[in-house]
Amino acid sequence: MGVGRRGRVIRLTDKHRQLVAVLGLIQIDAHVGGWSGGVGRPALHGRAIARAFVAKAIYNLSDTRQLLDRLQNDVSLQCICGWSRQSETLHESQFSRAFASFAASKLPQRLHAALIEAT
Repeated sequence: MGVGRRGRVIRLTDKHRQLVAVLGLIQIDAHVGGWSGGVGRPALHGRAIARAFVAKAIYNLSDTRQLLDRLQNDVSLQCICGWSRQSETLHESQFSRAFASFAASKLPQRLHAALIEAT
């Protein structure tokens, strides 16, 4: 068990703990700024989306739709990623654009290098 945002008690599974450990090792917040989500949109949710990007790999989810389904139904995962309410999670197209941006910026390679360096 842990305490999430707004003082909510959240239950952590072994997979949640594994995700938290990896996020701690790679210090993902240092690698990601805000992601704008498109022209004229404020830079929001960048770090939360990046954490979800890592969660997708940890949970071995093959597509973004599976990740969104997981986020919709797993309050603990929402909190770990950085969303305090279910209504804050984004649309699938926003995740896809962010993930494409992460790939273009070579975020996966940088995170992998950070994980190797940390271990």
